Amino acid sequence: MENFFYHFYLYFIETLRATDSLFLSVADFLWPTLFLGIFCCFFGFKMYRIIFSVFSFMGLAILICLLCQNWMGWGAVVATFTILGGILSFASFFWRKIGAVGISALWGFVLGQLFISDPWLATIVAIVFGAVALFRTFDVIVLSSSLVGGVILGFFGTEFVAQSFFAGIDLLTVQWIATLVLSVLGCLTQYLTNRKQKLIPRKLISFRQDEDAMPEQAATRTEVKM
Repeated sequence: MENFFYHFYLYFIETLRATDSLFLSVADFLWPTLFLGIFCCFFGFKMYRIIFSVFSFMGLAILICLLCQNWMGWGAVVATFTILGGILSFASFFWRKIGAVGISALWGFVLGQLFISDPWLATIVAIVFGAVALFRTFDVIVLSSSLVGGVILGFFGTEFVAQSFFAGIDLLTVQWIATLVLSVLGCLTQYLTNRKQKLIPRKLISFRQDEDAMPEQAATRTEVKM
């Protein structure tokens, strides 16, 4: 199974012409991948806004480089994506509904890429995840992030441990078992630790709490006044 995040990182630094300074080998990139797997599997709902902000910056930087590199000086391109990317990254942290839909679609695409070689089918999976997240936001984030984290830890983490300590075992079977167990544990952990989490606002873009989408909080304030 190929590391989707590693290929995306390589494309990012190549587009930014930063390969010489930011290049990491597959082995070096394993640790960031495993940390991402832990965050996704067990803290996916708590971390999704930060992860979405990071990918927003990277995505906008790639887009600006591709669109502007032929008619702007490279210094101007770097300044543009640094300023606009920083603004978008900061703003997207507060766009909880857009972030929830976006990160759900991203996890759907990652899962599609991991198990489907056709990028168009993976895109369809991403659209389905994003569309369902519009209505079942919390559930989709928890399920998709725990699955992505479980796959990362189950496949890449198990492969690392097996190569280091258990050479000669039936690796594929162990990887699938580890993926299933970790995904279930991650899903249960997120549901248990986010039971009192405030709901996602109904508005796509919101810079403040939406009381209409937080009935528990509004009810608490009413009880206090009484």
